[in-house]
Amino acid sequence: MACFLGAATPAHAAPAGDDAPGAAASAVGPEGSSEDPEAAATADDQQPPLSKEEAQATVEAAIEAWRAGQWTQVRDLLEPYVRDAERIVDPFLREQALRYLAEATLYDPGLDGNEREALARGYIERILDQQSTWTPPSGIHGRLFYDLAGVTRAERDSQAASACQGQLLTCEADLGELDADHRSLIGDHATLQEAYDSQLVERTQVIQRNRGLALIPFGVGHFTGGRMWLGGLFVGLEAVTGGAGLALILTRNTAYGCQRTAGFQPGSLICTVDDELSDAQVAQVEREIETIRDVEQAMGIAFLSLVVLDVALSQVLFERFEVVRIDEVPRNELTSPTAGDDSPSAGPGGPAGAGGGSSEASAKMRLRPSPVFFSGPSGLPAGGGLGLRIQF
Repeated sequence: MACFLGAATPAHAAPAGDDAPGAAASAVGPEGSSEDPEAAATADDQQPPLSKEEAQATVEAAIEAWRAGQWTQVRDLLEPYVRDAERIVDPFLREQALRYLAEATLYDPGLDGNEREALARGYIERILDQQSTWTPPSGIHGRLFYDLAGVTRAERDSQAASACQGQLLTCEADLGELDADHRSLIGDHATLQEAYDSQLVERTQVIQRNRGLALIPFGVGHFTGGRMWLGGLFVGLEAVTGGAGLALILTRNTAYGCQRTAGFQPGSLICTVDDELSDAQVAQVEREIETIRDVEQAMGIAFLSLVVLDVALSQVLFERFEVVRIDEVPRNELTSPTAGDDSPSAGPGGPAGAGGGSSEASAKMRLRPSPVFFSGPSGLPAGGGLGLRIQF
């Protein structure tokens, strides 16, 4: 407040005492006003807001009375519009009205000293409520007004600082509690994670089969599927029929010198017969050759039928995965990259089989059947077969 000591007191402002210039001419006693404040406030609440022109005219009239030192007249002009109801809508005019009304209240001799300061403080606080950084314009009002405005703002700033300090302490306490809860949750999570990793889980080790192996005859599809007896049965039957048919072909070619001149066309089989044989013997040899050919044809049909049945049954009974072993291991062994080095699950192939490295190699092996054709002397197919291509 030292900044106001050198300020000149306006001609209308109150001097260092309780008296103010021009106050005696317009002062009235406490009983001079016959209005009931509560009734006036109720009537003000029911009135509509002033227009900007009306509000400006009212504020200008109050300023003229303020310049003449007519404190009671200032209050009579402004209080009905700003005391309880905000009937002055324009913020600039409302700030002026509250400011001049606060100073007029401070210097009005018709009010008690404590009442003056309480009412003026309320008007200043309403200005600060609308604009927290408000400061009164310098060189216009009296020292009492500036002092009260400075004290009111300092008290509000102190209260705001105290509230902020209290909120800061509360936030720090909450932060401490949350930090403690966070550390506790981290410890609980570590404990749960350790218990989760050490939990015993069921591990199933399987072998993934290749369906291409089931296309290979001679019981290969059944052997790889674990059906040994069925694979052995097909191997035996196919070996018997195939061997018998091959033996008959060799017998016909070697014993009777039979050769085909036009592939498998009818009448293309020519056999060499000794000229010294009689007609009856030649007829007997021809019957033997025809019998060999019929049996040979039957063995061929039986062999091909067994091959087709073998492959078809292998495809029907094919199972993509074979369970090798089921055991219990800690969960971290399933996710650890170094766990299970001595088990079949090690390696990029995952659960492969019980053979360790050999099962991993077999998982990478690819067997692809491929047809094989044999060309005859004239370029036509003279025979065919089934080949097996192995890829690594």
